[in-house]
Amino acid sequence: MIIADEKENMLFGISSIGKTSVWESLAKNLAYPFYVLDTEIHKKLKVTQDQFVEIMY
Repeated sequence: MIIADEKENMLFGISSIGKTSVWESLAKNLAYPFYVLDTEIHKKLKVTQDQFVEIMY
């Protein structure tokens, strides 16, 4: 599912179906900033992916 407006665009979907690859390419072509939410959360919390999974589950 794609949610888009003038300021924000988000892509939601099932894990491992290629959302990041598709959205990164689209963002590059449209000159939009591109962020992976998981990565941004890891940076903010200063944790690795494995630590994050432990915290969440």
